[in-house]
Amino acid sequence: MHQQNRLCIIFASMKQDIGIDFVYRLLDEGRLREALTQLSALAVNIGRWDLQSKVFDAQTTYGFLLKYIVDGIADPNRLTMYDQLKLQAYQLTDMLRIAFDMERRQSAYYQTLRRYDQQAPMSFAELHEALVQCTHDLHDAQESTTEDKENLMEKYVFEHEKVLAELFDRTWASLIWTEKESEQAAMILNDSHASSEKDRALFIAAMMMSLTRIMDANKFRLLLQAARSKSEIVCGRATVALLITLAIHSERIKMMPTVLSEWQEAKKDKRLKNQLFEANLQLLMCRETLKLEKHIHDNIMPTIMKGATKGNVHIILDNEDNDNLDDPEIRDKMSQMRELILSGADIYFNTFAPLKSNSFFGSVFHWFMPFDLLQTDMYQKFHSFANVKSPLLPLIIHSNGFCDSDRYSFLLLMSNMPGAISTELEDSIKKQLPEGFDSQTANPERLLRAKDYSRYFIQDIFRYYKLSLHRTDETDIFKHPFDLWKSPLTSSTYDNDQLLLLGEFLLQHNYLDEAFELFHDLTQSNENEAPIWRKLGFVLQKKHDYKRAIRAYEYADLLEPDHLWTIRHLAQCYRHLQSTEKAILYYKKIESAHPDNLQITMLIGQCLAQQSKLDEALAYFHKVEYLSDDKRQSQRAIGWCLFLQGKNEEATTQYEKLTHANQPSAEDFLNYAHTLWVQGKSKEAMTAYKQANSMCPDHSTFIQLLEDDSNTLAKHGISLREQQLIADAAIQS
Repeated sequence: MHQQNRLCIIFASMKQDIGIDFVYRLLDEGRLREALTQLSALAVNIGRWDLQSKVFDAQTTYGFLLKYIVDGIADPNRLTMYDQLKLQAYQLTDMLRIAFDMERRQSAYYQTLRRYDQQAPMSFAELHEALVQCTHDLHDAQESTTEDKENLMEKYVFEHEKVLAELFDRTWASLIWTEKESEQAAMILNDSHASSEKDRALFIAAMMMSLTRIMDANKFRLLLQAARSKSEIVCGRATVALLITLAIHSERIKMMPTVLSEWQEAKKDKRLKNQLFEANLQLLMCRETLKLEKHIHDNIMPTIMKGATKGNVHIILDNEDNDNLDDPEIRDKMSQMRELILSGADIYFNTFAPLKSNSFFGSVFHWFMPFDLLQTDMYQKFHSFANVKSPLLPLIIHSNGFCDSDRYSFLLLMSNMPGAISTELEDSIKKQLPEGFDSQTANPERLLRAKDYSRYFIQDIFRYYKLSLHRTDETDIFKHPFDLWKSPLTSSTYDNDQLLLLGEFLLQHNYLDEAFELFHDLTQSNENEAPIWRKLGFVLQKKHDYKRAIRAYEYADLLEPDHLWTIRHLAQCYRHLQSTEKAILYYKKIESAHPDNLQITMLIGQCLAQQSKLDEALAYFHKVEYLSDDKRQSQRAIGWCLFLQGKNEEATTQYEKLTHANQPSAEDFLNYAHTLWVQGKSKEAMTAYKQANSMCPDHSTFIQLLEDDSNTLAKHGISLREQQLIADAAIQS
């Protein structure tokens, strides 16, 4: 019987999900009357009479609207009312979905909702008063000269965090604010005497998390206001929250005329436009985080850590000047790391991932809490060391490389280490510091801008959705492409220069379809801008669509004739299409402008060789050999041309130079073997073939190299059967 009841519940849950999805589908298809009927039935099924009553009111209003149409009564507000009813239906569906999930899910979000269902939460006015009191008490405790100062501080730090936790939950778990709630929330955001910048920054994070679940016009308006704040951290976080909301709820916002009008007005602000662009670029970078971590782990960190173990790296954390490092390889890798940090890349995601299992991150609001030594755990563990000249604490606190949750992670790790290990780590860091280094002044906290706080916030959000214990109960917002330049709602936010930079990012990271769409749209609105046509051509070239790339490049050449970059890429495209004659024509244009460009000389020679104009090709290759410092590339080309001409002894001489020089390749030994084989020197040839085979990653690669030359070898007397014998003999011991 118990099992049967469980099955009934599961079946009912499945039916309910299907019903809610069906309502969304009906609304998306514009079938409002059917959607309202379905909504009413679903609300009754779960006993939500409050929602059912609202649905009934909407049905009644819509019934009158439809009756007026049937009766032929003119109503100038008909479409406006229809839009409002449709939006209301979407919002009721959202609330019904959340109400249904509250009955069956155990995540922190739904536990908070159930708690507030049983006991009314504090109002925002009460939270505002509590923050005012906390601010006053903390100030008095800091100014206190009594022996009880430390106990007072610890008490009020704890009380302050309790209020912040309640503010976060109250905001995160709220659905659609009433006008009264919105006014009270605005008091918290606008009263700098009641709350610190960091308190308001946490409040913004809570609003954003609420908006990821349900669109609320009042919260969106507050974010618009906060994004123009003079506070850099408030402004930076609100900008990110705005972009995420715009990405998720663009269709809903279009249904809200007042909100839409306020957004259109706000985005005229030049400072806000720039912040939105910077934040959008940083959100796009999240696409690269997991790939970037692999590159750092495999290619950068091994070199840096090797240097660290030898004492060659003074400060790995956020080092600004690596020119004094002795090892050029380490210097290069450190510079790469710094460039990645400055570009906004998230380079520490995997490094700190294991530390996010700390119980500290069991509270959702800790993921979004700006770093503060007055946070309860930090104060209890580190306040007594604030005036100790320890290099570790300032390096972690003031490093621009770490987002807030990573700083908490690292310091919590340090606080839980046995004293001996912690001391040993600090001693190790001290040994790597320059003589006379003062940790209290060496890394003063920098004046961070809004875009820096946006970057930290995005990284904290990314960690929450990828690493949090609560992530399974969230819809991962980072599955959204954040291509806000496509949406009519946000596309006009960016100017041409910013769109070009977004396109460059997409192109650099091989999002070629998106890059094509962006640059194609730009050519429609900037028809006479040659640089945009060049970019469009380059995207098409990378997509191997050489014919369309040529058309784009040729249009760019009309607008800006004989631009060498355009000419070179035209030549490349024609060469890919086997139109070597046209490729040579364009390469020779570059040659006339830069006769000493040996790379172009080499390319012309290669095209001539493809046309079997071997004597002309050799003249170009010999010029490169004579003038270049590194002669290997030209000697390979000369050797192959001589082989094609049947001048096997001369070809052999070229390949002997290559195989006896530094760093010969498998192909060098292979081609050397070909020239020996056709001369009947099979023993010497097999020695070279075996050497080529040994230099390949595996025998299959060697066979592939042979097959690439197969037709040419057959023309020079090495039959397919001989080639197969050679392949087998090359692995004969």
